[in-house]
Amino acid sequence: MTTGGAPPLPPPDTVLRPTVRIAGLPAAVTYSGAAPLYVGLYRVNLVVPTDTPAGPQPLVLTINGVDSNTAQVAVR
Repeated sequence: MTTGGAPPLPPPDTVLRPTVRIAGLPAAVTYSGAAPLYVGLYRVNLVVPTDTPAGPQPLVLTINGVDSNTAQVAVR
């Protein structure tokens, strides 16, 4: 990728794959990498565990042993 430029298509994956937990349950990460057409933005696609309780739940992403801030996600 060129510094300050949009990523190529298809966008590159992150070197390290994060883990994600929703309501303390592991979520399957299906993609982690640059967001197409956006400069400096990365995205993580995941599958919410089927046994996740409904309602607002905490989500924490961990990469290279470092936890993100906790975000709240709505689960239906």
